[in-house]
Amino acid sequence: MNYIRISPVTKIYIDFREQIGTLGRPFRLSGIAKNLQIAPMWIGKTEKYCWIYRYIYLDEKGGFFNINIDHNDKYVKQ
Repeated sequence: MNYIRISPVTKIYIDFREQIGTLGRPFRLSGIAKNLQIAPMWIGKTEKYCWIYRYIYLDEKGGFFNINIDHNDKYVKQ
């Protein structure tokens, strides 16, 4: 899977391509980190972690936003 499904009609790619948000602002992936606030879980025979995908806005307003992913690779609403 190379994207995160945020809603039935919205998906955000997890590569470095430039994307346009629903408000018309361009953004791209800036970094990925393990969420160390949440302990890993064993699912089947695999140790699974929660992840934080950090995106940067590319327009003059700038700024960042994060997307959190749970142990099952699903989007966690904030």
